[in-house]
Amino acid sequence: MRSDRGRSRCAAHTAAILAALLWASSDRAQDEPPEPEAPPPPPAAAEEAEPSAPGAPAGAILVEAEVWVAQPVGTEYYPATEIDPDDPFGTQVLTIGHGTEPEGRFRAAFTLPNAWGTIVGTYLVQKDNATLTRSEPGQPIFGEILTHPLYAGFLNDQIADRFDAQTRTRLNDWRIDLSRPGFRTPRVRGDWFVGWRRVKHIRGMGVVYRTSLPGLPPLLPPNVVCGLNGCPTVRAGADQANHTSTFEGRGLEGGLNVVFDLWRDKLVLESSVGLAVLRGDIKAGYGAQNMVYICTAALCGQDLIVNPPYDFFDDPVNTGDDQPHVVGEFIQEVGVPFGLELQAVEATSNVLDASIALRYRALRWLEVFGGFRQTHYTDVGLDVRPKAINFNVANLGFLVISFEDVTQVERSVTYEGLYGGLAFRVK
Repeated sequence: MRSDRGRSRCAAHTAAILAALLWASSDRAQDEPPEPEAPPPPPAAAEEAEPSAPGAPAGAILVEAEVWVAQPVGTEYYPATEIDPDDPFGTQVLTIGHGTEPEGRFRAAFTLPNAWGTIVGTYLVQKDNATLTRSEPGQPIFGEILTHPLYAGFLNDQIADRFDAQTRTRLNDWRIDLSRPGFRTPRVRGDWFVGWRRVKHIRGMGVVYRTSLPGLPPLLPPNVVCGLNGCPTVRAGADQANHTSTFEGRGLEGGLNVVFDLWRDKLVLESSVGLAVLRGDIKAGYGAQNMVYICTAALCGQDLIVNPPYDFFDDPVNTGDDQPHVVGEFIQEVGVPFGLELQAVEATSNVLDASIALRYRALRWLEVFGGFRQTHYTDVGLDVRPKAINFNVANLGFLVISFEDVTQVERSVTYEGLYGGLAFRVK
């Protein structure tokens, strides 16, 4: 019995010790801080973030300067015709060939913060001044097609043997656009743009037609006795004509720029297409002066137009003063000016742009680019001229002119050619 009682006491002591150990271990677990969680495994190389598409950071500035050698198409000028005396169907219309003086095109861009996009400003100027001179002394083979037919030419036949023509064409184009990302791929990116555009286009031509035919008095016989004032000094004057037009319009535009990465983000192929709708006004004018001979009132009683032939200018005439006189002393050559002008006629125009170019990043801040551009301006020129004229001579040589009809021809122009330049980046 004593051994059973001893075993009972030993079991009780063992249970007490185990309970104390469990309580102690539980209290220690509550006092100790939990172990930190193991960090997640690093992402695999394939799961690393892809490089972002090339783009300028906020605040970046781009400045471009280029030269565009463009050939205008559609600004044809027709100063005269050339008559073939041996072929009645061989008459040719002469045109003035012209190019464009190399001018600058300037572009500046600023990248806005918070992914608002990029503000881009562009300015373009193109101008062309051309001349054409033809002369065949003693052979009147040039038709005066810019003057009005009325009394044009030495013999009122609208023909001269020399002409000098000058033309002027000028284009100013201002643009300001907001460009924003449109789409992105690893090799191609596209940006759309919208903005405002202003265009000013000027065109004009002036022509002087001359006649160097043996005139008056060289045709006078040697035995003619001239008056006290000498022999007649009548000459064949020059006819002149010109026309001008100026278009100014402004409106909205939009388009898309696409860039293709060709080599390591250093060499890219860029293309652009855009359309603008402009509204504005156009001013056009026409002026001409044809030379006519007038018999003054001192001989004819009133001023009268003298028509060819002029073979009577050396005829003697008696004026009652017992002095020798000839008809040529009382003949004057006067210019008959006439013209018209259209002021601020409302006009609309469309502008279509397309270009393609290569761009190479030589340095972090320097780029070189070159390509081909074509820009079409619709209805930016207007040629006007009178179609019919009533012409009378009043007293004292004043001329009364009225227009019965006016012709109008709208002109469009396309500038196309190669361009190249440098781009500078800041930031």
